[in-house]
Amino acid sequence: DCLFGSLRAQTMSNLTYEEQLREAMVDLREQLTQDEKVREDKLPRDKMLQLQYFMQNWSAMYIRYLQIFRRLEDCYDQILQPQKRADVRIILDSCIGRLLELKFQIVSHCGEYVNYDDVLVDLKLTPDVLEIPIPRYFLEERKRELEERSKLLNALIQQYGQQQPQEDAAEEGLPPVTQEQAIQIVQCNERGRQGR
Repeated sequence: DCLFGSLRAQTMSNLTYEEQLREAMVDLREQLTQDEKVREDKLPRDKMLQLQYFMQNWSAMYIRYLQIFRRLEDCYDQILQPQKRADVRIILDSCIGRLLELKFQIVSHCGEYVNYDDVLVDLKLTPDVLEIPIPRYFLEERKRELEERSKLLNALIQQYGQQQPQEDAAEEGLPPVTQEQAIQIVQCNERGRQGR
């Protein structure tokens, strides 16, 4: 009876994620049709109208693709059939590619720091939706490489752990930086980064 209950729970879980996959695919199809409509629209010539256009349309598309990405990633992680996982992986990689394209378009037209507050309110979402998780399959694929790197770092720490780098000894002789000097250094670096 316990084996049957375990098998039934696993079947329920599979059905749940298959249903979630179907819903994500329907949402993806709808998003692709909306994507086509937005691409066909002509950009306004006025810079302010362009900014408003990108904030309304492209930012909303970005957030919707991000939601679809999260659902597909959950499905990929939980689906057991290898053929279906391979198909979901292709769709997931395509969704990540589209997210990157949208982000590039938004950044190139709206600037590096975009305020998504209005779009989030319109879509009735919370700001945690904007957090982009690292896909679990990235970590799974690189697990062995990361373990080897960790072993190497641990060996190096054990081997050289007691010795102080010589750079620290040279820096100790420098006078401390005042708050005003630190602010000037940060401002200078920021201006250089922005190309002013």
